[in-house]
Amino acid sequence: MLSLPLFAQKEPFVSPVNRNAQIAKLTEVSVDSFDFYLNFFKGQGYEQKQSHDNGVYRFAGLTANNEGVFINYFYRTRALHIVAEQNCNYFSFKDACGEKICEPQITQLSLVDYGMSYVIRLSDGRFILIDGGNNYERDVDRLMAFLKESSPLHKPVIACWIMTHAHHDHFHAYFGMEDKYEGEYEIQSFMLNFMEVDDERFPGMEKASNAFGYDNSNLVNIPILFDRMKKTGAPIYMAHTGQIYNFGDAKIELLSTLDEMIDFMRANINATSLVFKMELGGQTILWTGDATLSEASLPQRYGDYIKSDIFQVPHHGFEGPINPKVELEGYIINSAKVCFLPVSKNNAYTAIDTFHVGPRYLFQYADAEVIVGDDNKTITLPYTPSPHRILENRYNFREGLSRSGATVWTFTGLKYENADDVEFEVLKSAGWVDATITAQLYFFDKAKNISNIRFSLKTGYHRINIADFSNHVIDGVWHSGRTLAEKGFESEGEFAIKFISSMPVVISNKNHQATYKNELNV
Repeated sequence: MLSLPLFAQKEPFVSPVNRNAQIAKLTEVSVDSFDFYLNFFKGQGYEQKQSHDNGVYRFAGLTANNEGVFINYFYRTRALHIVAEQNCNYFSFKDACGEKICEPQITQLSLVDYGMSYVIRLSDGRFILIDGGNNYERDVDRLMAFLKESSPLHKPVIACWIMTHAHHDHFHAYFGMEDKYEGEYEIQSFMLNFMEVDDERFPGMEKASNAFGYDNSNLVNIPILFDRMKKTGAPIYMAHTGQIYNFGDAKIELLSTLDEMIDFMRANINATSLVFKMELGGQTILWTGDATLSEASLPQRYGDYIKSDIFQVPHHGFEGPINPKVELEGYIINSAKVCFLPVSKNNAYTAIDTFHVGPRYLFQYADAEVIVGDDNKTITLPYTPSPHRILENRYNFREGLSRSGATVWTFTGLKYENADDVEFEVLKSAGWVDATITAQLYFFDKAKNISNIRFSLKTGYHRINIADFSNHVIDGVWHSGRTLAEKGFESEGEFAIKFISSMPVVISNKNHQATYKNELNV
């Protein structure tokens, strides 16, 4: 374990990242801590190879005896992180930009299912690949065909294959490429930072999906991945926050990696994604993989530094951020005018993304072109967003909401004595977040009215009985005299019911049609 002296009577928290790396963290410390530990390592014989200070964070890279040490101080959060990596080859990194023979491009490849596959063409004709998607033959064939079509070189050359995190829909395409197309392309380097398969902090390593014809668990496939990468002879760079790589005319700056997340997010592999800022073609691109902005603490650590011209929407827009307020803050700060969203149009506008705070902001409020993944989409840098496509995004957003159902449903002429009249069927087909549905009952005699009957429903098909108190969500208004618990259900007389849902749903009753529902939920 790292053995570090105290700074200001504070002992760093030290944790293993993997078999070769450890991280030490200090919180609520001054920038003097950076100089303190920098001088400590220099005193231990480490040679400083790199440093930069952009006013947002301060970085230094040192090495001794094949060990790399990377020190980051974040001014906004007053946090110091020190990563020590054995068998570190970062300082031997070499790459040269060849003659400019084409314009740089970014392509978002369409995939059979969820996943992420981006091809960045450099001006010297080589490529940077980000993830690649699943090991589906159609996706692998599409990737290889695109490389051949887009390469101005005799054989496609991949300057670096970057794998953001250890989920099968982000790195298993590499297996298919090696199995089917070995020798038809060249790989010059790899970049990743994956956890160990026996790390108890990630209990899902053995989990496998029945959707595949092979064991797709990390327990099996991470070791296979490293074995195959090593056999290529190409260098494997373990990415650490603060590092800067230059592949051709593309500059890559790591903003978040497994290092910071290893003890914070525990079993959330998405949060361990490499997050990096790329400069290419006179524009900046923020790549996030599946790490939401709030999970990776990007707004907190970097503030305006995460602004970019082009933005890859985190986690396919599915999000599930730990802090929706901070997530939205990050989207607003980023303010990119072009956003890549690696998911189908249906999932983007109808099924899932529209109901999460980040994508909804992009669709409804941001002046940005959102590029979804039904087909391969290529932009040439520098790229100017299309006003027509921005308007098209807004139209698709409104149409998607309408197709998803409605948030308000009203039924009249109901009677308690008719058993079917108090039972309703609810279809929640959109979004992964639970829907909260509130029911309000109205009688001709308003003294009998009942309010605040609440249900919480997951995605799927449900049957709810409004008179069955055991099915209701109990909240802070239980004491109100108008609740079902206090008043009981009026057994005589007609009543009307109004359902208000936090998300679009479809509500039906066996004997009665909804007399009113809102058609558009914006």
